[in-house]
Parts: sequence; structure tokens; C-alpha cells
Amino acid sequence: MVFTIMLIAGLSTGFPRVLADGCWTDKATYAYGDTITIFVSLSSPASNSLSYSLYIDMPDGTRVTEQLGNNIPPGTLSVSETAGPPPGQRLVTVTYTNYATDPVATGVVATCSYSVGRPAGRGRGSLDHWRLGYHVEG
Repeated sequence: MVFTIMLIAGLSTGFPRVLADGCWTDKATYAYGDTITIFVSLSSPASNSLSYSLYIDMPDGTRVTEQLGNNIPPGTLSVSETAGPPPGQRLVTVTYTNYATDPVATGVVATCSYSVGRPAGRGRGSLDHWRLGYHVEG
């Protein structure tokens, strides 16, 4: 996965709290090889005490996890990956941990889902082509 944080300028003061405008994808269904783009809009003030994670629950029961980091200013986070096996519905969950109040508990910022379909005439494939990483623009 390639993570890109697009920054929108904004100033805020006060104790860190988490606000989210939502989570969505650019399409509802993808074929193998398509680029999937997931968007998460955050309205919370940037804070070193707020740490964000993104999880994708796969239809085979596995979970892809990426630590997005902390001190993310308000704006839109976009996550891109190439669609591949296994086929089926994926659930995306973005969570936060507020280290200023409770370093163990997490809260859900946003959820969304999308589907990946197997191309006609193709076998099961493998997960070998998946790449994880992230990139911050700013």
C-alpha cells in the first residue's frame, strides 16, 4: 500500500480530540489490477498524542495493518493499493489512540468498505505482489 497524506492548512487549540468527516473509496467494486483509493477526512487538530492506524479486514479473515503515525493535521488522507486476491468484500477501519488520556484504548475514526472481484478465467493468484509502505507529502 502507498499512503499519501494531503495536508489542508488549519489552526486549532485545546486538548486533542478526534473528529472525522468520513471514509470512502473512489469506486465500490474493483477488478484485479485496478488501483484502489481510500480517502479518510480528519478534522482533528494535529497532536503528538493522537496516533492513527488503518486496518483492512480481508474476506479470508486476514487483516492488513498500517500505522499511519501521529501529529497528522486536519485534511484528507488517501491510501492506494493494487486490487488482488482474495476476491470479496473488504472492511476498512481507521482508528486512533490518544496517548494523553489512555495509551491502551483505541477509538474508531471512520469505516468504509469495498469489493474486489476475480477476473474472468483467472485462478486464485497469490498475495506476493502486495507492497506496504507510506509516503507523506507536505
